Amino acid sequence: MIPANVPLLQLSLLLDYVPTWLGPLLLAAGLILVVVTFGSFSIAGESRSVTLTGVMLLCAFVGGGLMLVPFYMRRTYIFAAGLLLAGRWIEGVAATRLVSKIIRFVSGTGSGSLSATIRRRFRRAAIIVGVLLIAGWAAVWVLVLGPVVVSQTYDLTLIWTLLVGLLSVFGLGFKFSSVDSRIYSVEPRFIPMVIGLILSVTGAQLYNFELFEQVLSAGAVELSISALDPILLLAGNGIYVLGYYWSARRRLQELK
Repeated sequence: MIPANVPLLQLSLLLDYVPTWLGPLLLAAGLILVVVTFGSFSIAGESRSVTLTGVMLLCAFVGGGLMLVPFYMRRTYIFAAGLLLAGRWIEGVAATRLVSKIIRFVSGTGSGSLSATIRRRFRRAAIIVGVLLIAGWAAVWVLVLGPVVVSQTYDLTLIWTLLVGLLSVFGLGFKFSSVDSRIYSVEPRFIPMVIGLILSVTGAQLYNFELFEQVLSAGAVELSISALDPILLLAGNGIYVLGYYWSARRRLQELK
């Protein structure tokens, strides 16, 4: 379930990630980071001084979050599905940035450099290619020299899981910076929230949906698909298109 990568997404529908606790752990860690960061905003205002009202709001916020823990443990797939769709919206919004850069360059109204944008995209592509090469060499190592952790099948699945997670982290980081180019100069207090969102969406992508799951065995390999997988795939594509349309419309209005 990789953003903006349909072939990987389709393959991820059939393979369960390992270890199974990795997705829920990243999802929970990201949500906690977002909640704590957001709650800290209520403690201090613009003056950065702690107020009694802020402390009371934070206590209420944390208390409400703790009450949701049992629901999260029983219905993790709801949080995972929601964050997956949120990630697709971010992709759709971010996809229009290069288009607006090209339009500004052609029309002569751009304040930034198109060549700088292209160079930045080449650097990002180099990072992604580097991750793919490392994963490829790791897979070759397991196939030629044998398993390292458990078994050959498990090790290859583990490499696939780590590849998906790393591509998701880098991809979401790139997407957030594309949604708003000011992300690099954002206030330090907002950085943990951005990191939390990246972790939570990545955890959602590594979550193994088991609702009405069907397992197919082919030798040592087991392929599984949940009833939610095709639904989330279709819904995610729809959310992506809506995000793209909304962002493109906003950007075209700004160019007028």
